[in-house]
Amino acid sequence: MTYIEYESKHDPLDNRRLARSRFAAYCLPAALAALLLNRFVPWFLDVFGSVGSNQTHLGKAGVAFAFFSCVLIYYQNKQLDKRCNDAGRGWTVCRRVYQLGMGSAVLSAVIPLLMPFALLAMLVQFVYGLALPANSEPNLSGYPNKPADTPVLLAAAAAVSIYVFILLGFLYYL
Repeated sequence: MTYIEYESKHDPLDNRRLARSRFAAYCLPAALAALLLNRFVPWFLDVFGSVGSNQTHLGKAGVAFAFFSCVLIYYQNKQLDKRCNDAGRGWTVCRRVYQLGMGSAVLSAVIPLLMPFALLAMLVQFVYGLALPANSEPNLSGYPNKPADTPVLLAAAAAVSIYVFILLGFLYYL
């Protein structure tokens, strides 16, 4: 009879799994960049509304926004994949949110009104990663990581507070 033998100790070079706190901490750079893009979107939409058309300088800014938001969604999706590996489930939702986020980011270069939806996809990725259950057992993706230390927890708290600020900004503009 064949069986799968899981790893019995933590390998420091194995980074296929991310616990909830490390996921939030690793998403801090994406959260900071999303905060900057969040400040950019209302200004851009205001200028777009006053000009009335997508002139060349506005088109270049829209393409830059689409590029940066695609990079951020991709980075955060890689972290979310590791979080799904840790939980042992959730890859389908992860993939769908990634596809919707990339689609809205690419379309936001042409249709600027879709810019907030690209940032909203990043927020959904982050919240979904936090909502996945914890798993302290070894699985096919390796042995669980060590418990988080204080700097990781502080970075995780900063990322959570930044995304809460972005969510409050969305609610304010709606």
